Amino acid sequence: MTTSHLSNPNTKRLATDCCICGIALCDSKSVELGIGPTCRKNTGFNATYKALTDRQRKNVNKLIHAAGMACEAGEIDEVLALADKIEKRGFDQVASAVRNRFVKIRLHRATVDEFGWTSQQGEFALGRQHDVVRLWTPYSPEFNEVRRSNRLRGRPCKVKTDHGKFHWEIKVEHSVLLLRVLATVFPGQPYICDKGILKIPTAEEFNKKFVGGHIAPIPVR
Repeated sequence: MTTSHLSNPNTKRLATDCCICGIALCDSKSVELGIGPTCRKNTGFNATYKALTDRQRKNVNKLIHAAGMACEAGEIDEVLALADKIEKRGFDQVASAVRNRFVKIRLHRATVDEFGWTSQQGEFALGRQHDVVRLWTPYSPEFNEVRRSNRLRGRPCKVKTDHGKFHWEIKVEHSVLLLRVLATVFPGQPYICDKGILKIPTAEEFNKKFVGGHIAPIPVR
């Protein structure tokens, strides 16, 4: 009976899904590295990997396989911690792609030109630039409902990405109200912002820190 790389006990121990896209690894090279050929190409993995010593490669392989197993188990905190270690080894794009697999919410500040919001409607004045928070989230009808019930005004973001189905721009001065909406709909979930990866507060955490003035507490179930 012949033994292939897939039936070999050592290979079975290492075999996993690609830590970036989640597709099952089939060829021996991908099983060894923990990343499929397409993802290796798209992240510039091969050139960086080639420049490493054998010892450095083994260390990187361990990290990537650990990240792959954490991805399969849905252990988000472990995935993000391993992504940081992978980044420190020089694989910035790989680390970013691993994070992107799980972190579906993004918040970034930007300065934008006015389009479609008039001073007569109580929104931005015409012909000026404005500071906004750009928000990308997964598709969520609940987000729209909670946003409306909180009277949080926004507009579709001109910048379209693959980060999430919803693309919004919210005035910076409404940031706390935006956080209230996020804490209601996506409590405790990680998000990427200009400061790195943080977590959206739970309802209890939000109420403790931000309630006051025109900001009402979030009902806790």
